[in-house]
Amino acid sequence: MKFYILRRCWWLWWAEGMVVWPFVFFRPKTPNHRLVRHEFEHCYQVHRMGVLKFYSRYVWLLIKHGYRRHPDEVEAYRIQWTPLTVKERIWLSLGKVRLSDEDK
Repeated sequence: MKFYILRRCWWLWWAEGMVVWPFVFFRPKTPNHRLVRHEFEHCYQVHRMGVLKFYSRYVWLLIKHGYRRHPDEVEAYRIQWTPLTVKERIWLSLGKVRLSDEDK
């Protein structure tokens, strides 16, 4: 599964970053480690669950719990302080996230 990283998304005024398969959008030109790790966690979630299941579940849980108590957001916020792996740093430099079955 591939995601393409797009930076300088000036239209993304309500958030610093967002994952909408197959894209990872960042508002800042150079996103910080915390933001990148948070959005990459969403990439892993999409990969684990599949696109349709992830987004339909995401919307349902967003309605049910709100953004701050959403289980996928809680997980991403919890893990955002974890340092980026070598593979993740490479993805960021290439502008592409390439998840394989080993990454599930």
